Amino acid sequence: MRRRVVIPSALSAAVLLAAGSAFAAGMADAVTSRQAQFKTLGASFKALNDEIRKGDPDMKKIRASAAVVRKASLEIPKWFPRGSGAEAGVKTKVLPSVWSDTPGFAQAAKDFAAEAAKLQTLAAGDDADDLRAQAKTVAQTCGTCHTKYREK
Repeated sequence: MRRRVVIPSALSAAVLLAAGSAFAAGMADAVTSRQAQFKTLGASFKALNDEIRKGDPDMKKIRASAAVVRKASLEIPKWFPRGSGAEAGVKTKVLPSVWSDTPGFAQAAKDFAAEAAKLQTLAAGDDADDLRAQAKTVAQTCGTCHTKYREK
């Protein structure tokens, strides 16, 4: 004979509510983490640009900044788990198009990573002119996401 376990509806609701709360907290953490990572990316890119504008840039600083930019460029797609938009309950400028246009967002991230890789390669050399030109290209490629996937 089989026994049937009946879970009271209040208990079921409590379990579902707890799971939902944990998910929401996880998504809020994802938004906060994403924002911190973008601040690090931005600070590194600014440091790189500040150096290449100098008459005698510190190539060691440029190489370190380019490495941070490259690493971040590879991780960006992971910073946007589904559910980490405005519905996470944390102020964010990300637009729903990140998830509704997944192929477009993935391509934009891939393009940014490719340009960041070129930047890192050029940073290994000593040609500040090439670095300046590539930094502009990286900024333009980065800006693609700002226009399509981020609130103004």
